[in-house]
Order: sequence, then C-alpha cells, then structure tokens
Amino acid sequence: MTVEEVSKISVINDALNDLFNGNINRDFLNYSFDEAPSEEVLLLAENIKRLIKHFDEVEKFISVLSVGKLNVKAPRNSCLVAPLIDLQANLFKFTNQIKEVADGNYEQNLTFMGELSDEFNKLIKSLHEKKQLENALKESDERFRMIIDILPFPIMLIKVSDSNIYYANKKCAELLCTTQDLLYKQKLSDYFAV
Repeated sequence: MTVEEVSKISVINDALNDLFNGNINRDFLNYSFDEAPSEEVLLLAENIKRLIKHFDEVEKFISVLSVGKLNVKAPRNSCLVAPLIDLQANLFKFTNQIKEVADGNYEQNLTFMGELSDEFNKLIKSLHEKKQLENALKESDERFRMIIDILPFPIMLIKVSDSNIYYANKKCAELLCTTQDLLYKQKLSDYFAV
C-alpha cells in the first residue's frame, strides 16, 4: 500500500470514527478523492460519503421529529428510519385521538403504543367518568332547583364560610323584592344583619 493510499484511507477512517462517535463529519463530504491512488480507495471514499449523507438525512429527520414536528418527510430507502416512520405514523394517530378527546369524544382507545397506550386509556376512562359525574351532578342540581322553586315558602342556601348566597328560590326573591339572578351575586349581609 502506498503512502498516498494510507493517507486517504486515514481520512476515510477518521470520518467513520466520527460517525461511530455520533458526529457527522460534513467536511468529509467536500474532501476531494479525484486523485485517489486507486479505484478501490475512490470507491470506498464515495461509499463512505453516501453513508455520511444518509446519516445526515436520518439525523435531521430524527431531530425534527423529536421536537414534535410530525409533518417532516422521512429519508427514503433507509433501514435506520423504518421504525421511526412507524413511530411517526403512530404519533399522527395519537395526535388525532387527542384532538377527538379535546372535542369531547371520550370513545378513544389507544392500542398501538405500549405503555403510552395504557396510560392514555386510563386518562380517557378517568375523563369519561368525570364527565358522567358532572352530567349527573348537573341533572341533580336542576332537579333540586326545580323542587325548591315550586315550594310555597322562601328558601335561601348560603355558603357559611363567606356568606355568599348559593341559591334562593322564587319566593325568596319576591320577598326581598329582587330577582334570583341578582341574589346569586350577593351576600347574606346585603339583606340581613349577620
């Protein structure tokens, strides 16, 4: 092997070592091998350049994907990127399911992302149960108000800690010469000495 071949192979070796150490040596892409001492060294250099370009494309794809930009286009023909393309597709699906949940559709079930699926499904179940409880409470409150409103005597519910009027029926509002809506913004002390 000639001194020139050793020199060129040393440059190639340095670029590969950089790559194995997590650094993409972009300067190597501009290094000229036009006067390579042999066809083999030239071919090796060109293949290493292709490998570095490929790693560079993959690294750029992963970097953009890692900050949540799901519309990034993946490099083609890459065995390194294939699992990440699957992850990208799953993240798209996941994002759409989150949008559905944000719109109030709790009928979502995630099955394609392992532990994340389990935790997401627990969250959805909890949100669904909370929504059901809120609806039940709202219905109960409406029934309570309807019953209290038809009573023939005044009733006022007051929060003890701050004397705010929580609820007053129509008879109470009539007795105090005001409306029910105005009473809710008042304190008991606005009407009576406390």
